[in-house]
Amino acid sequence: MTRRLLLCAVLLLTACGDRPAARPPTGADTVIAEVDRHGGFAPAAEQWALPALTLYGDGTAVTRGDDRGALLTGHRRTLSAAQIDALFQRADDAGLFTERDYPQDVTDAATLTVRLTTTGDTYETTVTQPSPDEGGNRGEVIAFAKTAAASGVDAGEYLPQRAAVLVVADSENDSDVRPWPLDVPLSAMDGAPQRPCHVVDGAALAPLLAEAGAARGETRWQAEGHRVRLVVRPLLPHERTCADLR
Repeated sequence: MTRRLLLCAVLLLTACGDRPAARPPTGADTVIAEVDRHGGFAPAAEQWALPALTLYGDGTAVTRGDDRGALLTGHRRTLSAAQIDALFQRADDAGLFTERDYPQDVTDAATLTVRLTTTGDTYETTVTQPSPDEGGNRGEVIAFAKTAAASGVDAGEYLPQRAAVLVVADSENDSDVRPWPLDVPLSAMDGAPQRPCHVVDGAALAPLLAEAGAARGETRWQAEGHRVRLVVRPLLPHERTCADLR
């Protein structure tokens, strides 16, 4: 009887020590992993850039692409269920299913954010002023972010169903001034005058993307007596309105 009780106790302790693996949701519009880096001495338009990685529960991922004129671009990647499991296992090994913050006392520092969603909760880890040659806990987060953004296989350019047009500067630069490209005036944009933004979709989207892609860094758009710089930011599958970018 004593031996049976001892065996049961050992089995119970073993079971308690085996923590269930973190499992992500599987919805096509559910973000299960996001890697983003922002801040620092980046230009104003940088705040609207796509995250380094946005991964959905169906294995579709969008990574940040190169800027093309006034157009911010993205690339698609696809991950199999096994690749998602491997990524979440790596996240577990790096301690990313416990929220942590690794600060540094640096003025205007960049911040790396890793956000993971499981069937039970969402976990966020931040690293202030990350450096690629770091070790320890900070280094594990940085290494995971790099691995995550390269996971899966390339699936071509990301073609959005909608895009947000954002005003990022007001300038008298007249080296390349073009007509206002929207069917709503600057003053009627959502968030005007502080943070003007307007979502374009449907038949108007393709011409807008082409026009923005053909613009240059110095391009300004004539609007109600102003010459403003625009950025066209593709919206991700789970984003619908300008409020989703705040």
